[in-house]
Amino acid sequence: MYSVATGIVWYEFRGISFRSQLNDLANARLKWFIPASLGSFLIWFLGENFLFARIFTAFHRRTGYFELLPATAAVYFLQTINIFIADGALMVFLHQRKQVPWFDAGFTMAFLGFIDGILFSAMIALGGYLVPDSPVHAFAPYSAGAFVLFILIAGWWLWREPRTGFERWIYQRPSLTAFREATLPAYCEFLFIRFCILAPQGILLWICLRAFNLPLDWKHVIVLSPAILAAGGVPITPAGLGPMQAVAVNTFSKFAAKSKVMAAMLAFSLSHILYRLPLGIGAAHTFIRHVIRTGGREDNSEI
Repeated sequence: MYSVATGIVWYEFRGISFRSQLNDLANARLKWFIPASLGSFLIWFLGENFLFARIFTAFHRRTGYFELLPATAAVYFLQTINIFIADGALMVFLHQRKQVPWFDAGFTMAFLGFIDGILFSAMIALGGYLVPDSPVHAFAPYSAGAFVLFILIAGWWLWREPRTGFERWIYQRPSLTAFREATLPAYCEFLFIRFCILAPQGILLWICLRAFNLPLDWKHVIVLSPAILAAGGVPITPAGLGPMQAVAVNTFSKFAAKSKVMAAMLAFSLSHILYRLPLGIGAAHTFIRHVIRTGGREDNSEI
């Protein structure tokens, strides 16, 4: 995974000298960058823990916020390897702690991705149309089309009465509990929580970029931030390292020095990776304590 990420970063490094990168990093205003990047990370971590707890409670068994924290910490640590592997930690939590079958747990995580698809496509399309001179404007029609498709799929699950054999077969799959039981209020709740996580990210990213003396319009950064964050969710690299830089460099370099954009976005991704490492230590400690106490047996007591 790191080889793929390194390859993408190396490709985007074309025409950038290593010395200029070191100079840009040395001149960064850390008193702006560190609080903004750490705030961005904490909003993701604490907000997603709440979102996971609400989704698991809605479709499976009641899941407490603090009960879920060790599993979410493990997820964020494992994202330094791969997002799919990280999601496996939540599937293990659902299977062992809530007795959810493996396929049900997998499709519950897929439902979360579906929620993300609705919101990310809506935000990218809306930003592109509201700020016509932004780099994301060219992609607005495609995002709008994706949003319409997601809404049609959600509408089918919410209101369509399955009539054909294939529709009934899909609708009755036992593992598709989350899609089948999701109500309109549930969609609204999950989308609102995810929006509250995403809404501050654009301004925090802009502060991080300003810490590297990048003269970028805050409106451009905010409307492009969903696309950058979506690239960060690509599962082929650890914690989005590589794709995130590729999107940022190929858009922001039209308005600012490419070397500064690359330095800022590399620092942003690497800082998020560093913030994840202590969570792995904490999650490992919790897991070992659980094994010592229970002998590895499954139980329903809080970790």
